[in-house]
Amino acid sequence: MIKYLYLLIIVIISAYCQLVVKWQVDKAGVFPTDIWGKIKCIFNIMLSPWILSLFVLALLSAFTYFYALRKFELSFAYPFVVSLTLMLVVLLRATIWNETLGIFKMMGIALIILGIIFLKSG
Repeated sequence: MIKYLYLLIIVIISAYCQLVVKWQVDKAGVFPTDIWGKIKCIFNIMLSPWILSLFVLALLSAFTYFYALRKFELSFAYPFVVSLTLMLVVLLRATIWNETLGIFKMMGIALIILGIIFLKSG
């Protein structure tokens, strides 16, 4: 059961990274139209301490994933991580940024859960 903790750590880190990137891009404001303004804007985003923290977390996530792949088949681990990350991001975006969580998103999440169950059973 502890082996699932490794996958959960990867899911949490991945969701955190997605949310931080969205937050920092939104915080940067309107994207400039000129090339030098775009480059400056991207560098300002990349040098944010929040974005820099993602590089450290990505390294931690990679090492955790290496270990998890010793415990799980790739055909299970990768879809598990990606699908749970997607579900977590959708749910957190609905909670934090008040994004719409309509019936189709909820049905999609239910189908993802069903898919994970099928993957584990197969």
